[in-house]
Amino acid sequence: MAQPDDAEIRALQEKIAALEQQARESRRAQKRLAVRDAITRALAESASLAQAAPRVLEAIGDTLGWQTGALWLVEPHLDLMRCVEFWHVPGLEVRAFEAATRHGAYARGIGLPGRVWEQRHSVWIPDFTGAVNLSNAPRAAVVVESGLRAALAFPIELGDDLLGVLEFFSREIKEPDADLVEMFRAVGSQIGQFAERKKAEDLLNRFFMLSIDMFGIAGFDGCFKLVNPAWERTLGYTPAEVAAKPYLDFVHPDDREATAAETAKLSSGGDTISFENRYLAKDGSWRWLLWNATPVMEQKLIYAAARDVTERKRDEANIGRLREEAEQANRTKSEFLARMSHEIRTPLNVVIGMGDLLDRTALNAEQRQYVRIFQRAGSTLLALINDILDLAKVESGRITLEELEFEVAAALEASAEMLSEQAKAKGLTLRMEVGAGTPRRVKGDPDRLRQVLINLLSNAVKFTDTGRVTLRVEPEGEADLLRFSVADSGIGIPPEKLEIIFDAFTQADASTTRRYGGTGLGLAICKRLVDLLGGRLWVDSTPGTGTTFTFTAHLPPAGDGLAHVEPMPAAVAAPSPQAAAQPGTRILVVDDSEENRFLVAEYLRDTQAHVEFAADGAEAVEKFHAGLFDLVFMDLQMPVMDGYEATRRIRAWEQEQQRQPTPVIALTASAMESELHRSLEAGCTAYLRKPVRLATLLDAVHQYAAPAERIVVRPDARLRHVIPSYLKNRRRDLDKIAAALDQADFTAIRDIGHKMSGTGGGYGFPQVTSIGRGLEAAAKQKNAARIRLHQAELERFLEQVEIREATSDT
Repeated sequence: MAQPDDAEIRALQEKIAALEQQARESRRAQKRLAVRDAITRALAESASLAQAAPRVLEAIGDTLGWQTGALWLVEPHLDLMRCVEFWHVPGLEVRAFEAATRHGAYARGIGLPGRVWEQRHSVWIPDFTGAVNLSNAPRAAVVVESGLRAALAFPIELGDDLLGVLEFFSREIKEPDADLVEMFRAVGSQIGQFAERKKAEDLLNRFFMLSIDMFGIAGFDGCFKLVNPAWERTLGYTPAEVAAKPYLDFVHPDDREATAAETAKLSSGGDTISFENRYLAKDGSWRWLLWNATPVMEQKLIYAAARDVTERKRDEANIGRLREEAEQANRTKSEFLARMSHEIRTPLNVVIGMGDLLDRTALNAEQRQYVRIFQRAGSTLLALINDILDLAKVESGRITLEELEFEVAAALEASAEMLSEQAKAKGLTLRMEVGAGTPRRVKGDPDRLRQVLINLLSNAVKFTDTGRVTLRVEPEGEADLLRFSVADSGIGIPPEKLEIIFDAFTQADASTTRRYGGTGLGLAICKRLVDLLGGRLWVDSTPGTGTTFTFTAHLPPAGDGLAHVEPMPAAVAAPSPQAAAQPGTRILVVDDSEENRFLVAEYLRDTQAHVEFAADGAEAVEKFHAGLFDLVFMDLQMPVMDGYEATRRIRAWEQEQQRQPTPVIALTASAMESELHRSLEAGCTAYLRKPVRLATLLDAVHQYAAPAERIVVRPDARLRHVIPSYLKNRRRDLDKIAAALDQADFTAIRDIGHKMSGTGGGYGFPQVTSIGRGLEAAAKQKNAARIRLHQAELERFLEQVEIREATSDT
C-alpha cells in the first residue's frame, strides 16, 4: 500500500486544523449564545437591575472564563461612577481587590470604568501588568497583587446616555475577541433598556402604591386581579379580600344594573369616563366612587381608577338643599311682593281713578286744587311702589333680558313721548338726535332700554326749569356698542355728590326731595339695568349749567341700513271719551272688587259702549257664552275662578265655536313679570297694570274695541295683479300658525315669519315684514304668548288693509 506523500499529509493537516478552528469558533459561538440566553433569563426573572446583576456577572464570568466581575452605575447628581455589585469565582482570594472595587468612586477618565465612561466604547486589556498608567489607575497595584492579568469593560447604554459599566478580570492573558466585543455591545444595550424599563416600572409602581386614588386591574370575568393600597385605606378591605369575590358584590343594589351595563361596554372595547356608583365599605357604610376605566382587549383586562367622592356628594346634597331653601325664600319673597303689590295697588287704583273722575266734574277752584293735590300724591305713591319693586327684582336677579329686534329711533321716540307733555308744560325744548352710523335696527331688550331712558328723561325734565333736554344715540366705536346720552340745562349736581347719586335712596341734596320730590331710587335702578344691558352709566355735571347722563349698551345690529335723523313726532293725545268706543260696542268687565267695577263703569259712563260686569271668573265665562262682546277687561286675582282660568276657558270655547278671538285685556295689580307673562300664555291679548288711569283705559278701548281704521296701500302697478294672491297666502298663514301652535311646532312658525319678513317690503307691505320679524324672533324663543300677539297683529292688519291705485304723483 502506497504511503501518502508530504503534500497529502500537509493537506490533511490543514483540513484538520480548519476543522479544529471551526470547532473552536462553534464552541465560542455557543458560549456567546449561552451567555446571551443566561443574561436574558436573568433580566426576565429579576425585578430590578440590582437583583439581576449577580446572575449577569456570574453568567458572563463562568461561561467565558473570567474570574471576577463588577457592575458600576453612574450617579448623575455627583457625576461619579460607583460599584454596586461584585462577583468572583468561588475560592478565589481577591479580598483586597474586592474592597478597593466596592469602595471606589471614579470620575470620567479615571480607572477602567472611567475610561469606558469617557470613551463610550469597550476597553480590552490583554495583560494588565505594565500596560497601565498607575497614576490613572487607582486599583492597579491591588490588581497585580491579586494575580489578575487581563481586563475587559464595556458600557451599559440607553440611546445617547451611559448608565453604567460592566468590568471583568482574569488571571490569564486574554487576547481581544472582536466578536465577543460586539456581543458585549449588544448586551450593554440590552441591559440599558432593561434598566430604563425597570426604572419606569418602579416609578409607575410607586405611583400605584402611593396614590390616594384607587387603582385596580380587573378581568373580564368580573373580579379584580390587582389593587393598590388605597383600596384598603378607602374601603377597609385587604387586596386579597377585594379579589376574593366579584366586584358587583360590593356595589349598591340600586347601582348594579348601571355598573353591569358599564362593564359590558368596557368588555366591548369602550371606555368609561366619570361613572359613579356606590361601594360597600368594610364598616358597613356606602362610599361614592367616581370611575375612569379602559379595556385592553388582547389581555381581557380592565385598567380602572376610582376616586372617593362621598364628601363631594354630601356637599352637593347640602348645596342642593341650601339652593332649594334659597329658592323657596325667593319664592316666598316673590309671593310677598306680588301680594303686597296687589293689596296696595288695588285700593290705589280706586284712589287715583276717583281723582281722575272728580277732575272731570264741575268743581270750584279750591276743590279742583284739592283734587290735583291728591292726584299728585297718588302718582308719587305709585312711583315709589314701582321703584321699590323694580329695585327688589333687579337686586334679586329675577329680571331677565329678552332679545328682540327693534328700531333704535322708535325706542327713543316712545321714551320721549312719555315726557313730552311734561316738557311742554314747563316750556322746555325736548329734542331727539340719532348720530351718523347708528344701526337702524338692533337686537336686545327694548323695554329695559326704554325704562332707563324714561328714568333719565324724567329726571332731566324734573330738574330743568328753562332751556332744553336732548336725547341722543350714536355708535360708541366698539362693536355692537351704542352710546346714549340725556343732556339738560338744569340745576346741575355738586361735584362732591357725583359719586353717590347712583346709590339707592340717595339724592344730590336733601332739599331736592322737598322741592322736586322723588325717592332717589331711579338712578340706582338705571345703573343696575345698564349693567344687565352690558354697558356702564356715568354722569357729567356743572352746578347751575346742566347735567349729562351717558350710558352704553350692548345692542348688536339686526337689520340693513343706517338710521337717519327725523323730527320727533308730537306726543299722541289720549282719545276723547266719545272716540273711545263706537255705538253698540259691548264690553265685559270682570273684577271681584265692587269699587273697581264702579270705577270702570264711571270711566266708561260717557262712552257709547254697553258695559256688563262679572264678579269672578266663573260668572265671566257664563256671561261670555251667553252674549257677544267686543272687548273683555279681565282681573287676574279673583275668588271662585281666577282670570287665568277664565281666559283659558273663553279661548277654548271660541275655538270650539270657530269664532275669532275677542280681545281680552288683563287688569293686574301685580308687578311681577312672571304674572304678566302668565296672563299672555293664558290667552290674554294685552295687559294693563293697576292703577289704571282714565286715559289709559280709554286708549285700550279705542285700540281693541273701536272699528279699525283702514290701512291704505298703493302698490307698484306692476305688482297689482299678484297682490290679492299674496294677501290670500298671508290669510292662510294665520291658519298655519294656529295649527303649528297646537302642535308646538315652533320651527314651522319661524319659517313662516322668516318668509314674511323677507317678502313683505318687496310687495309694498312693510307692516308684514315687521310682523314676520316678530314672529321669527318669538318662535326662536318658543314664546307662544308673543306668537299669539303677532298672530293677532297680522289678522288685524289683513282686516284693515285696503289696496288702491297709485296716484299720478307717486
